Amino acid sequence: MMKKVFATLLAVMAVAAIFATTSTSASAATYNDHLTSRKQTVSGKQATVKHNGNIYKVSGGKLVKTGKKTNSVKNKTLKVTKKASASLSNKNKTMYYIKSGSTKGWVKSANLTLSKKGSVPATKVIKYAKKFKGTPYVWGGTTPRGFDCSGFTQYVFKKTTGKNIGRTAANQAMSRGAKRISAKSAKAGDLLIWSKGGAGTAYHVGLATGKSTWINAFRPGRGLGTASLATYYNRPSFAIRLDLNKLPNA
Repeated sequence: MMKKVFATLLAVMAVAAIFATTSTSASAATYNDHLTSRKQTVSGKQATVKHNGNIYKVSGGKLVKTGKKTNSVKNKTLKVTKKASASLSNKNKTMYYIKSGSTKGWVKSANLTLSKKGSVPATKVIKYAKKFKGTPYVWGGTTPRGFDCSGFTQYVFKKTTGKNIGRTAANQAMSRGAKRISAKSAKAGDLLIWSKGGAGTAYHVGLATGKSTWINAFRPGRGLGTASLATYYNRPSFAIRLDLNKLPNA
């Protein structure tokens, strides 16, 4: 009887030893993260952060984490200069080399939203802008405690693109490098302008959220909200399409 118990105990101990060895080997496994293709020059593109993730640098032929995450530049418009394929954790990934101030390195494409250089990242801008629906109108207001029309658009672009589009409606209508278009031609991310004549006489501004729709800080007594050409009595005079490359940093 004792021999059987002893044999069973030995068998259990052997299985446990095998499991421990396997677990240790698995936990000790390392991946040879590295670029697997030549670096290709990228031109005419920019990016904004879509998801938080690691930023890598190449060191000794390997991709090494810099210690920074993409969320550190999530409110910036990033320069994109290179593209390459890579092996990360033994999985094939597309990587882009981004720059923003002192932050630079390789980032997985899945963590970025790419767009034409200078264009407004409309989805990001509008999603952020809609968070402030219902915010009270405050004359001269530039914070979420209360906005006026241009204070709202300036704040949204500062937080989502890192750019300063100017403080007043006239400043924004005359933004450097901007293209003036008809209000009916406006698309998401453009600025809609109300004016007594040219850009210099602009007195109200809103952010286009789609074709013929926009969000803005209306007036005292009415909270920040949306409107459309179909229902709003006072139609915009024209629209402005911004070029972020031409604008100063906020």
